[in-house]
Amino acid sequence: MKNMFLSGAAFDPNLLGPTLPPIPPFSLPT
Repeated sequence: MKNMFLSGAAFDPNLLGPTLPPIPPFSLPT
């Protein structure tokens, strides 16, 4: 589920809301 969230945030940050940056720090490969 986390993968889908990260992918969605990375491709369409607007879907999550303007409060989140274009590419959240937790979306980076760890």
